Amino acid sequence: MHRSASTVRHAASRATALTRQLLAFSRRQALNPTVLNPNRAVTDVEQLLPRLLGEDIRVVLALAPDVGNIRVDPDQLNQVLMNLAVNARDAMPNGGTLRFTTTNVTLDDTTVLEHAAMRAGAYVAVTVSDTGVGMDETTKAQVFEPFFTTKDTAKGTGLGLSTVYGIVTQSGGHIEVDSAPGRGSTFTFYLPRTEAAEDLAPPVRGPETPTYGTETILVVEDDGDLRQVLQEGLEALGHVVVTACNGTEALQVCREAAFDVVVTDVVMPEMNGRELSERLTVLYPELKTLYMSGYTDDIIGPRGVLESGLELLRKPFTVEELARKIWEVLHARETLSRQLEIDTRKELIVVRPVEQVAYRNIVDSATSVLRHPLYDASFSVLIDLRGVRLGLGPREVEALIAALETSDLKPPSRVAVLVDSPRETALVLLYKQRVTFHATQVFSTEEAAHEWLGQCM
Repeated sequence: MHRSASTVRHAASRATALTRQLLAFSRRQALNPTVLNPNRAVTDVEQLLPRLLGEDIRVVLALAPDVGNIRVDPDQLNQVLMNLAVNARDAMPNGGTLRFTTTNVTLDDTTVLEHAAMRAGAYVAVTVSDTGVGMDETTKAQVFEPFFTTKDTAKGTGLGLSTVYGIVTQSGGHIEVDSAPGRGSTFTFYLPRTEAAEDLAPPVRGPETPTYGTETILVVEDDGDLRQVLQEGLEALGHVVVTACNGTEALQVCREAAFDVVVTDVVMPEMNGRELSERLTVLYPELKTLYMSGYTDDIIGPRGVLESGLELLRKPFTVEELARKIWEVLHARETLSRQLEIDTRKELIVVRPVEQVAYRNIVDSATSVLRHPLYDASFSVLIDLRGVRLGLGPREVEALIAALETSDLKPPSRVAVLVDSPRETALVLLYKQRVTFHATQVFSTEEAAHEWLGQCM
């Protein structure tokens, strides 16, 4: 059933707004600060809360009309407000009142002593209070510690308030909590006030690419709220979306259905996004992968998703930005395939990649060669890797061989590889030692490679 265009736009817009607020943040994430008014941020978040809180919780805003501006990353500020709202919701299982307050605060050398770790100066104080169950002193002392939680493991990771603390601190602010059993909780965070005018410049957009589509997408995300929002937003744009909460579930889902692309978080428990993609590529060589993450390079780099040729979308993003990136991933021409030459007269296939080539490129290029209408398994293949760095390791070499072995496509019987660096030579020799379905030789000159190929014919 097709939804009307207005319904699609409305759902996409709502999901886009929700996504911007619900994306998970790390305390080590890079900041993108801008000057904004906190009242605007609170008002924006308040519009999203009915869906998040339910009907039993009343939201009250008490915003000072003269409150000053602050310099902060707007997405991270929204994340702070959302996390505090979720914490309040969980503290009021039978309903209650959630109150947001903003006010200007100036601390002098005397009053600053009442606030540990703060300096004298002009601040904006934002208070989020609830009428929930409250906390005892022991809980209060640990409330900002990572992985500390009083909730069931199915309901919380213990990172929500730790993330709040990290964002506020990294933004040059300070946060305090006042609570007692049966009296609710009040969180107040202070951010430095600035005299600069609010930055209302519209975001700069790149070239437009289609957002509406009909592709079948698997979204792998361990955050339940975000997973639901991404599914709703992409479905509103016409896509067919299936979700999985971790790598194990994603592997099972892929055995039951076919997908055009997998959109996966990078940092997940048990199996990270790169490991999932490698396993899926062995089973389904043509399946595309788009990674998404809100972590900085020092966190995701060791997981192998920063290599050239891999597609990564940085959080925070909107559903429309995600849809455009999916379109680019599905329709981009791969570097390797652009360097493909097939000479049917000489029965020779030549592949000349450039610069750095990642595992995903190699698998996609090999698939495109084997499916090319001019391809014949009796042809010889020459791969010129001179001046090229392979974004591979021994595990990827093994996975590449497994992908070719399990494919329904017949690989060529002989492959000559030109290399000019010790590292790439070692990787190709490893491939040669392990592969059994064709003869492979390594050469340093094109003349020697052609001579060997000619003798094999």
